[in-house]
Amino acid sequence: MRRSFLLLIAIFAGCLSSQANGDQIYELIFDAPEYIVAAGDTVDVQILLRETVTNGDIARLASGGNDGIFAIGVNLDFSNVVGGPGSEFFGIGDVTFNPQFDDTPTYQADVASSMANLYAATTNFSTGIEVPPVSADVFEVEFATISFTAGVEGSVTNLELGDNDNQALFSLFADGTNLNELVTYGSSSIIVQSVPEPGSMAVLALGGIGLLIRRKRG
Repeated sequence: MRRSFLLLIAIFAGCLSSQANGDQIYELIFDAPEYIVAAGDTVDVQILLRETVTNGDIARLASGGNDGIFAIGVNLDFSNVVGGPGSEFFGIGDVTFNPQFDDTPTYQADVASSMANLYAATTNFSTGIEVPPVSADVFEVEFATISFTAGVEGSVTNLELGDNDNQALFSLFADGTNLNELVTYGSSSIIVQSVPEPGSMAVLALGGIGLLIRRKRG
């Protein structure tokens, strides 16, 4: 019942229009352009909503604006793999949502055929989630962190973000603006390669120091 009420609120709000903040830049992105990991290890991949302020406007995500992010729905495609079985995750047990998205009955992480639809919302209907800037004119909200299990050595798993396949679970600001109509989607890659053991790294470091000493003596 509560979830149905939330969806009705979201659908109603999505029908509203908002003319403010029209020039802001919105991106759903990963926290790194690539992730280097050893075969069989786990790697945490974070999805962020980034807002960049333009033309001296006021950020929706800025504290006190009463129009922060209310819900995010995103598709994560990790089916594009080069070099053998790739990295993957297996369901909602491998997803940690930002606790500010606290409407836990709505959490979704539906995984099928190396694609996942992720969705979460906040119970804060009045202001949504607002945050301080991370740098001048840039605001970021963490959406979720996904723990991938790395594939075989030499594999590259390409990650692509896009619209959630369930059109009822779109991304929405608290002021009624549909983020899906504004946002661009980012990409990244999980690269699996041999990572030196700590002991080997120490040997390499000592060898480098020795080489520097010999050069100085010479």
